[in-house]
Amino acid sequence: MGRKLMGMYLRGSSAFPTAWIAISAGMRKAMDVGAHRKKVYRTEPSIDDELWKRAFWHLVVFDRVGGASLGRPCGITEEE
Repeated sequence: MGRKLMGMYLRGSSAFPTAWIAISAGMRKAMDVGAHRKKVYRTEPSIDDELWKRAFWHLVVFDRVGGASLGRPCGITEEE
């Protein structure tokens, strides 16, 4: 979750392109732990699952805004 905070800080600075890279790396980490997938075998999500899910969706929004601002492609498609 540190990359998300670093990305939020860098978005407000002159190092905005660096924020796009940090947010992309954070999004890859969230996908690596499966935050973008619905948990099928559990009826109720754990606290960690919910925090990862929220962090992932924040990162997706930051990625889309950053990509649009910099004219770069999004790190994840809607199908994923």
